Amino acid sequence: VFLLDYYFRLMDPSIAARILGHADFHTAAALDLFNCQMIRYYRQNLDSEKHDAAYASLMESYWRAVPKEKLTELFRNLLTTGKSNHTAALMVLQNMDMDNLIYLQQKPEFRSEAMLEFFKELGGDIKKLIVDNVNIYDFVYRLAADLNDNDYLAFLEEFTLFMIQIRIARSMTDEAHALQNNQGKISLSDLVQLLQHIPDNSREMTLQLMQQENLIQAGTVQGLLDALRQTPDS
Repeated sequence: VFLLDYYFRLMDPSIAARILGHADFHTAAALDLFNCQMIRYYRQNLDSEKHDAAYASLMESYWRAVPKEKLTELFRNLLTTGKSNHTAALMVLQNMDMDNLIYLQQKPEFRSEAMLEFFKELGGDIKKLIVDNVNIYDFVYRLAADLNDNDYLAFLEEFTLFMIQIRIARSMTDEAHALQNNQGKISLSDLVQLLQHIPDNSREMTLQLMQQENLIQAGTVQGLLDALRQTPDS
């Protein structure tokens, strides 16, 4: 399996993904390949100095181009093979774009109590999923609404302020990426100008997200917050 994974990585990612996504490529084989990716991911996170930074994300290399149908099959199988694979399922879910999530929403097997229970077991930790992919909140909210789970809907509605903050943070982070120069840097003055017009209670989360995406260093967060408090619009 590792040899096949090695050759897939030598190919153009779109070609490898097309092979993996073919109907005749068994899901069990795709799961074996995904296990190779998970091993690399865990190694990188345990010792980032010795392993390629590309594996800081689970969906790298040809996995970025895997068709949504195959990604959905993978997600379903990870869910049904025991709780030990739930973490991997969550990682796949985090990397699904809106098209993937809409595709899931339309599949009857995902509009189920078992699927909702998967999210309910996370409790407040569902916030960690939402930070990486805000579309997941809408997906889970629609799922709870479809199943008339009013208690869980009330629980999700408690996150209203958090959702406003994270959407602002995501929007500002995307804008900051667009302001990067050729060296991938953004000036502190540009950051202050970008952030000074957003609500005070959204700034810290925005800076934390920018730090996660390597736009700023951890040591500059407090300095930026202090500078923003001193601007006339604060």
